[in-house]
Amino acid sequence: MCAGTRDDGTVIGPNDPDRSGLTYVAAAARLRPGAWLERRDINGTFVEEPGFVEAIMSGMA
Repeated sequence: MCAGTRDDGTVIGPNDPDRSGLTYVAAAARLRPGAWLERRDINGTFVEEPGFVEAIMSGMA
């Protein structure tokens, strides 16, 4: 839903101050789900921790 649409295709109006950032990452995550992990403003440097990305991505499968 961060891509700006619901599962049924209807548009979600602006309702988050970071909507543009979320929309951008959501679009990137369609092809590369790990894009969410790269949001340092949310995740800090966790993406640099050994095993972190693998643990999260294995849970998404």
